[in-house]
Amino acid sequence: MLAGWLCSRLSAPPPVRRVIAVDGKVVRGAVLPEGRVHLLSAYDTSTGVVLAQVQVAVKSNEIPAFAPLLEQVAVRLGGLAGVVIVADALHAQVAHARAVAAAGGHLYVSVKANQPTLFAQLKHLPWAQVPVGDQHRDTGHGRRETRTVKALTVQTPGGIGFPHAQQAVRITRSRTVAGKRTRETVYLVASLPAAHAQPADLQEWARLEWHVENRLHCRVGLGRGAGITLGPFPQAALRTRRACLQAPGSPRLCRQACCSRGHGVGIAAPR
Repeated sequence: MLAGWLCSRLSAPPPVRRVIAVDGKVVRGAVLPEGRVHLLSAYDTSTGVVLAQVQVAVKSNEIPAFAPLLEQVAVRLGGLAGVVIVADALHAQVAHARAVAAAGGHLYVSVKANQPTLFAQLKHLPWAQVPVGDQHRDTGHGRRETRTVKALTVQTPGGIGFPHAQQAVRITRSRTVAGKRTRETVYLVASLPAAHAQPADLQEWARLEWHVENRLHCRVGLGRGAGITLGPFPQAALRTRRACLQAPGSPRLCRQACCSRGHGVGIAAPR
């Protein structure tokens, strides 16, 4: 209901390609009798609205929560045709790729050592022979960063061990802070062909994946050390707070105050 209200308040038309970032977070300061609250969210990167949210079972992880989250997003948007779902390496799952494709969407996901066979395949592709597709430089906060994207068309099955993969992507991040230079290489797979996802798009979508952490999670914790007991209402409490933060025209001062780690907002369930 809150997501629908927030979407109705937006005047800008939806983007040509809608990108939804999926990420989970243990909510700071929120406690249930059985343990801490862990929520998986679907964040519309173009509007800043959380379209859907699923609570992760206490003795589980985010993987089983992905399918019901996807269903909620499909209901909210009226379908997933053409939608790009970006997620971290935990969601580089065969079942996830098939579910997104079956709904008409596209999965763009990073790959790490939790998928050793796929990671090795990506790492040993002939990247030295692939030209640079896109490069972006940023400066600020005492650092310089360069992100270089290379993309390679692959075929499945046979070319790479991941369903519906159309492109393998390598992003190299070089960062200089206080004279010290570091280098990080990230591998990803995308289910869109090169005609529909150019290197500049792949660069931008990869950056959007951290928007959940940078623009959402830091604002919605309930306060470090607040000692808040939510009973059975963690999602309702956080949805109410997120609505305040995401509403168009909400004061910047309010957003900054809510992001302060030193001041929690007390939301307690009735007993």
